[in-house]
Amino acid sequence: MKTNFIYYMMLFGLSILPLGKIAAQSKPLSLEEAVSYALANNKDIKVQSLEEDKSLQAVKEARSNMLPSVSATGAYSYYFSKPVIFMPGSLTGNAEEPVVDVAVGGKNAFNSVLTVNQPLLAAASRQRVKSTLVAGQITKEKTTALKSEVIRQVHAGYYTILLLQKQLELQHQSFERNKQALDDSRSLLKQGKALVVDTLRNYIALQNLKPTISSLKSRINISKSELKTLIGIKADQEINLSDSLVTSLYDADKPLSLEQAVEIALQLRPDIKSQVLTIELSKKQMDATKAERLPSLWATGQFQVQGQADNKSLADYRWPNTSFIGAQLVVPIFTGFKTDARIKQTKINFQQSNIGFEYTKEKVRNELSSKLSILEEAYERWSIEEQTVKSAQISYNTMRDRYQQGLSSRLEFTDAELAFSLAKINQLQAVFDLHMAHLDLEKALGRLQ
Repeated sequence: MKTNFIYYMMLFGLSILPLGKIAAQSKPLSLEEAVSYALANNKDIKVQSLEEDKSLQAVKEARSNMLPSVSATGAYSYYFSKPVIFMPGSLTGNAEEPVVDVAVGGKNAFNSVLTVNQPLLAAASRQRVKSTLVAGQITKEKTTALKSEVIRQVHAGYYTILLLQKQLELQHQSFERNKQALDDSRSLLKQGKALVVDTLRNYIALQNLKPTISSLKSRINISKSELKTLIGIKADQEINLSDSLVTSLYDADKPLSLEQAVEIALQLRPDIKSQVLTIELSKKQMDATKAERLPSLWATGQFQVQGQADNKSLADYRWPNTSFIGAQLVVPIFTGFKTDARIKQTKINFQQSNIGFEYTKEKVRNELSSKLSILEEAYERWSIEEQTVKSAQISYNTMRDRYQQGLSSRLEFTDAELAFSLAKINQLQAVFDLHMAHLDLEKALGRLQ
């Protein structure tokens, strides 16, 4: 008995400690600002932007094949034995020998050459320029697709934090109501008007809320850290979300038919645009490979200065020069079937791109059908939860009045309070799901850019 008495004294005399500190002041962050930060600072987007820069350089590289090339070379050679040429003996005064070797030149030889080449007819190079331009457009569409995904992630992270904060607020409200109920039951217990089990039930209900509140706080901190990483804000920077979960934004939306949605997606989605460009790229690559069979014509010119002597006194050297300008025609005749094999490969790539495009359109249609159904279900669930909250609030108010008048038990009132809290939590989840369903549909349509 003494042990039970001490236990009850500790149980019912336990003070309620504050559950958290007042939030530190921080700069408000709207959803629009979060998206702007992400587009400017997100690391994945920065990496993809560098891919665009690489594609621009690839275009410049391809175009350079159509421009003149100028090279200058210089050489110095030292001959331990002078180079020889072979001449008829009769020309060297040695008629007895049909061929004799004659040492010519000096031991020190200097040579410098300036060469200029300009393509005049290069069909393959022109087609490669067109291919790199299309490849650059594909890279841009990939950047657009990445930005769309990042925007979705920012919205999802932002909405998640708002949802958790509202849930935490509801749990705090429930905590205060249960705290008041525990205080009331303690008072009645001291007056002999309540049972120990009633006070114990209220205490347990209050204690059960603490882990939930602690878990929500932890999830909020984690979600904020993830959002800050996503939008490129330093980890030690406090953020305070200024927007709220509202549904009025979507009330005026006219429902799209599946055919309307597909038409919009085929025009706007970056993956569809990339697929179309991939088909075009395959055709350009095929044309470039076929162009390798065509003749190529080059204009070429050269200016050469050289000098030779046995000493290194350059002032005494003679520097004769040679120059020419001409044209070079290259006609491919046989390449060991290499060109034929490459043409067949590009044809296969073209066929694969066309099949992939048709498959992508089918997937887009199925995806949009699913997203439209999910959005419709989210609207319906949100509407139901709105009515449920109103009904639960009426029930809660009624049971509160009855309890205050002594017409119902504390357990009935607690059940009504629990049902009301659960209804509001479900309502918040429905609002969150509606936001996400609308967001996913916008991304599937290609309008999230």
